[in-house]
Amino acid sequence: LLPLAALAQSAPPPDAPVGGQSVDPPGRVARLNYMAGTVTTEQAGAADWSYASVNRPLTTGDQLWNDANARSELHIGSTAVRLGSSTNLDILNLDDSNAQLKVTQGTLSTHVRDLAPGSAYEIDTPNVALAVTRPGDYRVDVAPDGSTTTVTVRRGAMTAYGDSGQMPLAAGQQLTFSGTNLQVAADDQPPPPDAFDQWAEARDAAAERSISARYVSREVPGYEDLDANGTWRDDPQYGEVWVPRAVPAGWAPYHDGHWAWVAPWGWTWVDDAPWGFAPYHYGRWAYAGSSWCWVPGPVVSAPPVYAPALVAFVGGGGRDFNWSVGLSIGGASAPGVAWFPLGPGEVWRPSYGGWSPRYYERVNQTVIVNNQHINNINNINITNIHNTYVNYRAPGAVTAVPAAAFVQGRAVAHVAQ
Repeated sequence: LLPLAALAQSAPPPDAPVGGQSVDPPGRVARLNYMAGTVTTEQAGAADWSYASVNRPLTTGDQLWNDANARSELHIGSTAVRLGSSTNLDILNLDDSNAQLKVTQGTLSTHVRDLAPGSAYEIDTPNVALAVTRPGDYRVDVAPDGSTTTVTVRRGAMTAYGDSGQMPLAAGQQLTFSGTNLQVAADDQPPPPDAFDQWAEARDAAAERSISARYVSREVPGYEDLDANGTWRDDPQYGEVWVPRAVPAGWAPYHDGHWAWVAPWGWTWVDDAPWGFAPYHYGRWAYAGSSWCWVPGPVVSAPPVYAPALVAFVGGGGRDFNWSVGLSIGGASAPGVAWFPLGPGEVWRPSYGGWSPRYYERVNQTVIVNNQHINNINNINITNIHNTYVNYRAPGAVTAVPAAAFVQGRAVAHVAQ
C-alpha cells in the first residue's frame, strides 16, 4: 500500500465535474429504513427506476414508489414518514431547514416528533399544500386519479394552502379537499385507526422506548435500529460505545456494502446491515477490547451533520485521484482503491467539493481532540492529530477492491482483497 492520503473523499468518478462545487451540501438526508413488498426508486438525475435499497440516502429529486400491498418507512432526522400501498413520493426539497414532499397518489403517514424553530415541513398533493406547524401525527390520502386529498390530523396542527388562500387544520379534524381551491368535499372526525395506522403507532412506540436515544441524538437517522442489533457498553477510553451483534469472526466496518456516487456529497457508503446507517455517517469506529465498536461522540445541541462515508482512502491525491493501490488479480497487476474507518478524534475532511470551512466544522462537531471539542477546523492540522491513524493497523480495517468494482458499485465483500 502506498503512503496514506489524509483525505477521505479524494476519488471523483470519471465524469465528475472538474473543480467540484462551491455550495455546501445539506447536512441532512432522508434514510429509507424499512421496506415490505416491492419498493422502487428513481434517483435524482436518473432516467430509469430501480429496486430501492435500505440505507441509501435520499435527497432532493429522488422518488419512491410502493407497489400494491407494499409499505415503506423513511426518516428525516426524528421525523418518520411512512408510505402505504400504491403510493408515489417525490422529494421536492430537502436541506438543513426545509423538507418538501409530494404525494401524487396513495397514503402518507408522518410522525413529527420535533419541529425546530425556523424550519419548514410541507406535504404537497395535486389538490393542496400542507404546512406542518406543530409536532404531531398526520395522514394524507390521495385518490389514485389525484382528484381528492383526505387530510387527517390526529395530533398537532397544520395549514392547508390552495389557489384561493389558506385554511388551518387542528387536532381531531379530517377534511377531504377536491380541486385546487380548498373546496371541502367532506368534513369529519378522524376514524378509528386502521391496520396502517396501527403499524405506524407501534413503530413510533418502539422508537420512544429506545435505549440508544440516551447516547445518540434522535436527529441521527438510524438510531432506532441500534437497540435490536447491538449493545451499549462503557469503554474506559471512549465512553459509551455501541457494539454490533451477530457479526462474523474477523468482521470490520465498511466491508459489507457498496460504494455509490450520490450528488452533491460524492462517493457514499451504502451498508448491507439493517442497522448500517448511523454508524457509517456519524461518529467514528474504534477497535477496543478485541472488537470493533462505534463511538457516537458527545450529543451536542447543534443538529447532527451527515457525512457520506467516514473513512480515509489509501493512496490518491486531491481531485486528481489515482487508482494507485496495486492489486494482483489472477496473477496480473491491476489498479485498486483501499480505505479504512476513521477513528475517534480524527477529522473527516474530503478534498472533493471545495466546500466552506464552516461545513467542515459542522460535519466534525462531535469529534474530540485532546479532550476538547473542535471549534475551528482551520486550526486543526489533520496530519498532527496522531502519528498514525488509530485504525490503520487494526484487524481487518483496510479493505481494497479493484478500481472498476469500486466505480461500478459492486458488493465489496465479493471482490475485496
